[in-house]
Amino acid sequence: EKNYKAYYNLGNLYFDDGKYNLAIENYKKAKKYNSSFPYAYYNLGCAYVQIGELNKAKMAFLKAIDIKNTEPDFHYNLALTYKKLGKEKLAKQYLEFYNKLNNEQG
Repeated sequence: EKNYKAYYNLGNLYFDDGKYNLAIENYKKAKKYNSSFPYAYYNLGCAYVQIGELNKAKMAFLKAIDIKNTEPDFHYNLALTYKKLGKEKLAKQYLEFYNKLNNEQG
């Protein structure tokens, strides 16, 4: 259980190799062993986008934001997912959060 980062890193290797289902499997294990690690949810969302599972991606990005709402990329990818889902108003809202966070950090 202490090795949640090993599953996360393995997921990243599979993701980079285009093996999104294996990446998803490992991100799920990482979040199972550390449910407060936002990057496992974020990368899980990114992998879901790659296989076209947009509703699952949306939920993963929302969970990542719930844990850590100061990460601009979380908001940006959620905005893109909402855009792909045809939810322009929500996409715009999260894009505005992204821009606000980027300006604060820049």
